[in-house]
Amino acid sequence: MAPDEPKVWFPSTESFAKVLPAGNRDLLRVIAEQAPGSLDELARITGKAKSNLSRTLRTMEGYGLVRLERGERGRITPRVMHDRVELSLPLTISTRRVDRAHPLRARALRAFGASRSNSSSDRPVT
Repeated sequence: MAPDEPKVWFPSTESFAKVLPAGNRDLLRVIAEQAPGSLDELARITGKAKSNLSRTLRTMEGYGLVRLERGERGRITPRVMHDRVELSLPLTISTRRVDRAHPLRARALRAFGASRSNSSSDRPVT
C-alpha cells in the first residue's frame, strides 16, 4: 500500500466483522444506490429503527466509511464515502511493531465516477 492511501485499522478480524457484516454492507449499498434524504427515509426504506441506524452509521462514520451531513431543520443525511473496501490480512506474525499493534487493515477506495475494475487506475481516497 502506498503511504498516501487511506487506511482504517482494526485491532482484530472480529472488530472488522462487527463494523462491516453483511447487513451493514447491505445498508451501505442502499444508501449509495437510493441516496435517502434523511435517517427517517432510510428507516422507511430498510425497515430498521432510526435509533439503530443512527448508532450503526455513527460507528461507520468513525471509520470514515460514511459521512452524516446535517441539513435543513437538523435533518441528518447519510452519504457513503467509498464504493469498496479492500482487506489486508497478514497470515504470519511480523516483528515490525506496527504489524503487532494493528494486525488487520482495510483500505476504503473511491471509484464513484471511475472504473469499477481492480485496475491500478482506481484512485484512493485522500
